[in-house]
Amino acid sequence: MWGGGNGNDNEGDGDQLQVNFGGKRGEFSFDFLFRDDVAQVDVYDRAARESVVNLFNGYNGTIFAYGQTGSGKTHSMYGPENVGEHCGIVPRAVLHIFDHMFQEQGSMVEEFSVRCAFCELYNESINDLLDANKTNLAIRESPAKGIYIAELTWECVWC
Repeated sequence: MWGGGNGNDNEGDGDQLQVNFGGKRGEFSFDFLFRDDVAQVDVYDRAARESVVNLFNGYNGTIFAYGQTGSGKTHSMYGPENVGEHCGIVPRAVLHIFDHMFQEQGSMVEEFSVRCAFCELYNESINDLLDANKTNLAIRESPAKGIYIAELTWECVWC
């Protein structure tokens, strides 16, 4: 996400952003930039909605927030409140999932299973946000599971 308007010489073209800061020039690739005044619903619609919709077609979904300390990751993911127009991606995704499930109750779909995990990558260490005792987790790969985080806590969610 991009705050913009900070007096630095920043310009974006296509999927590249070139930044001049303190006499140093950097170039970054991105999917999309959000200004600091964008509404939470617009962030959800652009960055997360498609991943949530794909869950209903049998795909796994991952929503990943990346940035330096204080850049707005937690605000974007959770918002300042869990309901209302200012709620973030996670509460919106949960509402979207359960709204879809309740709409499908009368259809041919007989059962939904929802489970989730929350982790953070901080200082090159993967930490389980559902179990504070699980830190420095390893990324593994297997033919059966594909790529996964070993020992990450998964919780079933009901409504």
